[in-house]
Amino acid sequence: MIRIVLLDPYTVAQKGFKAFFKKTDHIKVVQTFSKVEQLFDFLNEEKVDIVLPK
Repeated sequence: MIRIVLLDPYTVAQKGFKAFFKKTDHIKVVQTFSKVEQLFDFLNEEKVDIVLPK
């Protein structure tokens, strides 16, 4: 399973990406963020495979 996090200030974009990746069996959106500071805090605690920035 590929674990990804999304960074985008727009909730609509976050929801669109989540819906797109939900159609796959091998990719999981672990978390979404609108601010980079929140993302860095999360990455200090969790491991992910890919970060998709805006």
